[in-house]
Amino acid sequence: MRYAVFTGLVYCLGCLVSGQAVAFVFNNSNWSYMASPMGEEWVVCPDRMPGEAVQRVKDGSTAWNYERFRFTFSTDACLSSGDFPLLNSVNQIDLGRLSAGTLANTVSFFFTDAPNQTIECDTRFNIAANWYTGTGTPAANQFDFWSVATHEMGHCLGLD
Repeated sequence: MRYAVFTGLVYCLGCLVSGQAVAFVFNNSNWSYMASPMGEEWVVCPDRMPGEAVQRVKDGSTAWNYERFRFTFSTDACLSSGDFPLLNSVNQIDLGRLSAGTLANTVSFFFTDAPNQTIECDTRFNIAANWYTGTGTPAANQFDFWSVATHEMGHCLGLD
């Protein structure tokens, strides 16, 4: 079958989710076609993740949970052999190399004959970024992993 990808890049100068007046735009590809949207699980690859990054990914996803939808995670594992993105029926989140100036990259896969139906979503955080993985306020020279994770999980939901 043929498939296509939607890529959302997060650049260093923008991308922190903040404030109450945030506008969201759908990218026309999402999970709503499924009987139980988001019934599948996400996998976090803990290899090379700094500090509490695995937990911050999970914390970031909860910002999108509500009564009819909940991100769920299976056991932490690395199932992509380091490849990104990789269409392998695993929604994987990992840490690896990305272009200079890119904090994270989310890729959603969909079939070309059903472009509004997301079938997989992979996210990679840039290993070269100076990440803060705590729950307080990051230093001026750090990027808040939790905020970026929240932003990227929005892309997995189908938000531009």
